[in-house]
Amino acid sequence: MASPPIEIRLRDYLAGHVLRQALFQFERAMGPWVKEQMQLHVGESLDDAHRLADHAAEIEARTNELVEAQKELAALEQKIRGASKAERNASAAEKKRLKSQVKRLQKGAANPPPLPPPKWVEVCREDVGPRTKSHVTAEAPWDAHTIVVVMRAFLPEVFERHLKDGFHAKEMLTQIVRVAGARNRRAHRVQLIEADVLDSLSQILSVLEQCGACTPPAAAAATVVKEVLDKSKALVERARQGHPNESLEDGLSAAEINEQRFFEAVTLWESHVEREIGSEIHYQDGTIAFGKNLDDKWTSTVQKLKKNFQDIASARHWYFHHIAGPPPDLSKIYATMSSVTANLATVGKSANLHNWAPPIVHPDSVSVKLILDLPSTRMTVPVARVREIVGRDSTVDQTTALVVGGSASTGTRVLIHGDAGVGKDTVMAEVAAREEIQALEGLQGWLQASSDEVFRRQLIALFSTHRPGVVAAAEDNAEAALASITQWLAREPDWVLFVEDASVGSTTLWSVLPRTLTHGRVLITSQHLLHKEHTDFQDAAMHVEPISTVDSLTLLRRMTLFEKKAPPPPENESEDDLRNRCESTECYIAAPPNEKSARRKERRKQIEVALHEHVELRQPALSSFLEETLGNLPLSVSLCGHMFRADPGMVRVDDLISKFKAVTALATVDQKGRNPQQDKHYFGLARSIDINLQRLQAAADVPELDRSAALMLLAAMSVLHRTLTPASLFTGHYCDDFLRLTPCYCPSNTNDSHGHRCYSSLHGFSRAAAALYGDGVMFKRAQELCVRWGLLQRSPSSTVVGTVHQLVQRCLRDALIRGTARGNTALCAVRGSLCARFPDYRSLQPSEWTYLRTLIPCVESWLRNIDGFCQSSNSGETSLEIAAQGDDTELASRLGHYLLYVDGNGAAACARFTQVLTAVKRIHHADHPDIAVAMGHLATTYHALGRHTDALA
Repeated sequence: MASPPIEIRLRDYLAGHVLRQALFQFERAMGPWVKEQMQLHVGESLDDAHRLADHAAEIEARTNELVEAQKELAALEQKIRGASKAERNASAAEKKRLKSQVKRLQKGAANPPPLPPPKWVEVCREDVGPRTKSHVTAEAPWDAHTIVVVMRAFLPEVFERHLKDGFHAKEMLTQIVRVAGARNRRAHRVQLIEADVLDSLSQILSVLEQCGACTPPAAAAATVVKEVLDKSKALVERARQGHPNESLEDGLSAAEINEQRFFEAVTLWESHVEREIGSEIHYQDGTIAFGKNLDDKWTSTVQKLKKNFQDIASARHWYFHHIAGPPPDLSKIYATMSSVTANLATVGKSANLHNWAPPIVHPDSVSVKLILDLPSTRMTVPVARVREIVGRDSTVDQTTALVVGGSASTGTRVLIHGDAGVGKDTVMAEVAAREEIQALEGLQGWLQASSDEVFRRQLIALFSTHRPGVVAAAEDNAEAALASITQWLAREPDWVLFVEDASVGSTTLWSVLPRTLTHGRVLITSQHLLHKEHTDFQDAAMHVEPISTVDSLTLLRRMTLFEKKAPPPPENESEDDLRNRCESTECYIAAPPNEKSARRKERRKQIEVALHEHVELRQPALSSFLEETLGNLPLSVSLCGHMFRADPGMVRVDDLISKFKAVTALATVDQKGRNPQQDKHYFGLARSIDINLQRLQAAADVPELDRSAALMLLAAMSVLHRTLTPASLFTGHYCDDFLRLTPCYCPSNTNDSHGHRCYSSLHGFSRAAAALYGDGVMFKRAQELCVRWGLLQRSPSSTVVGTVHQLVQRCLRDALIRGTARGNTALCAVRGSLCARFPDYRSLQPSEWTYLRTLIPCVESWLRNIDGFCQSSNSGETSLEIAAQGDDTELASRLGHYLLYVDGNGAAACARFTQVLTAVKRIHHADHPDIAVAMGHLATTYHALGRHTDALA
């Protein structure tokens, strides 16, 4: 009798079996080939021969030492064999020493030193993380993460010639690192959605296809992955069309279905154990460790079960990372897991753990029925959630209630408005993370309306990924795609859109979401009072005010500022005296029974930190400083907290306040006519940034090159897109190519005797700029420094630089760009990198156009600062009005061609080419050939739009 089919939900099937199958194909095909290429690159050197010779000499020396010790011991025993008792007693100590020495040498001979790795392995280990080094060996198979990290590190020297689209090979390899990370994220119980898996499969396939000409195994693996991708797309499309289930004709092998069930069992078992003992599980050094908050009653039990935990962790590691060796015996592992839960349940006297039951281990192939229901499409939030968010619970609750409480069939519109820096996007990110929002059915998406072009592109990309059938017929025509999306939004009730930084002038936003639209749910943030212009927001407008002084103090308390600032505990202080010192506070921590000295020392240190924090945060001067200087703006308070925590010279809050008072007064009126002395938002924030920049420049523990690179990165981010700047913009300019790609910064272009544009020599660039735009190592250091000083927020996506708040961006422009030599160098480097990374689309393959799309927000942000290309911005950015150069007009022309021929957005292309023509006329004389070229581009665009009269004119 055939066994009944096993039901698996499509999302679990894709994130489990499908993704692992593709990754294993990648690892088996690419691992040996990458090793071979690295061997050829490094070659057999004298160092390798010397290491082998030294290893053999060390083993020979140990053997000789053992032989000599044994001879010496035998001679001593022979000598005292017929000696008197007094002579034997005199030689006893020497005999004992020789025996101990022989025993030690015999143990060393039984465990000889490992053979040193070849030179090429050591070279590879230099570019992987410390936790990955042990996996980089000549014998063991490499996982996907190791393979790609090595390929990316040696891309220019070794692998660039094997990849056909070397233009964005580094970006493509970074995507594969994210694929490998996706497997680890799933191991850490972060749910992947079907879009994540499909994107991952596409990236794996791209690398395998391009390397297939160099290694036949990669070509064979590409064929398998393509079949898997096509089948996965078909299953996802059937699920979106409402088909209830799908049976897999070939079924899955017993090993595959057992593997799938093992992931589910481990996740459920972890949640049961964590809930019972009240501490989170961490996988560390091949075993399971628990957090510091583990209760004393569990410590001894966990220690007794250490071997069991190690067996479970080893099995999990085998399945998640596909290491060498036979697969673990699942029956034994499940028995071990059951034993652990039984022991823990006995200690905790709880029946909760008994609810965990291991799955059945199938000996034969089984059929699988896929449940083709896809939950709501969880949105990707580009704004990192703030751990120290305070004072916003009621706002988040009310906003969530307004979004969820409204009816999708009649349309729900909610507005969050307030001043810049008050935390509107943070509130929206918290709302997006609520379970009530995640549980809403249908399409979900987070879009940015800071510029019309960014919003259009993100909206089309959202539907291309999650509802491809809506825009399939208008793939190359942005206007037609937007029309199809508008019709779909008006027809379908189940969708949720979160829109960031909207304004009254967001044309595309209001055309796609008109007032007459009566479907879906929309949450919008804006600095503008949109409910005054759009009456559909009148009953659902949330005004976000600065937080209260009490909340500001709570924010500082949550940032744990005083862990390294508190004085050491008094020596020999009795427990009663300590309790008396804490009498009027809640800082005292009672001593547990049988407290050990190390635990007592740690407890008293925690009490001293709490007492120091209690005294400092109650200073009246601090409350006045938060209210009057910082205006209780969360961004400024948080930045000051970062400043205080990172500066070892600041011990008391008075030190922070004095630092602010010592800063030179700001200009009376800024570039937009605002008075920073009266504007608390700008005043406190500008001073905070000024102090942080001064600290960064004076930090003794930061190498000079790293410091300059960090300042160069901040200067670049002040003129690029604040959230969507790809990290690849700062990497991949190898060796002297950086100097060739980056033109000198001068008011007008100059040509040499051959008519080619002149480029700067080395003295025209700082070493920091050349290092920052190099192989990625210096970029990572600069990025870490900016995060450390609170000037850059990490992004949930590793492919972008991070997030810079618009007020911080504005202050950075004032401090680092306007009228400074470093500013000129930074602008010069940004211009050169954009020109190198954003070529004419016609020079690339269609598969590479996706990468160009990621750079468009940066190109548009850059052009907004160029004189003649400035457009109205919804984000409140101030334009630098940099003098236009030939590279800027060329960059704008490339963008125009992309908008016209790839995006199908003729109106936007027409606006760009009009600006190009105006700028070229300003730069060159009337007979210059560039003017004729610009006129030709504009005429072609008019013709494409059907404006033939304008084209002829």
